[in-house]
Amino acid sequence: MHICDSHGKKNIRALGERTNHGYGYRPTAAKICPQEILAKVLQYLVLSFITLIIVVPLVILVFSSLKTTGEMFLSPYTIPNPPRWENYTGILFAPSYWVFMKNSLIVMVASTAGVLIVCSLASFVFARMKFRGKDLAFNFLTLGLMFPITVAIMPVYLVIRQLGITDTLTAVILVQTALEYPGTC
Repeated sequence: MHICDSHGKKNIRALGERTNHGYGYRPTAAKICPQEILAKVLQYLVLSFITLIIVVPLVILVFSSLKTTGEMFLSPYTIPNPPRWENYTGILFAPSYWVFMKNSLIVMVASTAGVLIVCSLASFVFARMKFRGKDLAFNFLTLGLMFPITVAIMPVYLVIRQLGITDTLTAVILVQTALEYPGTC
């Protein structure tokens, strides 16, 4: 926070005056610049707007999850009356839910571990070692950030099919690890 003088201009002097016996400073009343107040107000308005953009869909999602399908399509923005908690129990006690959860957990842990291992090794090489073509290799790696994943779907599928691992968690883990590699290293 900056202190303003009597004309509203920023003054970067100490926030106090010397005491009579010279042991430090005594705080004085400080004026805050109008420009800073306006900047803070605008900052909070923008942050509040961004928060609304993020929170409102989540609230609608929770409200919709507590309604029947018909209620959800008739009035998606209203509070559920009465809330249908059996929607959650129906999902949590379905056997397929836990299979999907287990598969997701396996893929998440394995692909995260793979990315961490490969990126740690690559980061060490780029940070500590000197070799010819280091800049070229690093630039080639960062080009992967500009590569759209949708362009790679067909070639990746063909490779997965040739390896004979379609419809397996291994294929998903390998693809996840390979596609996340340029964005995280």
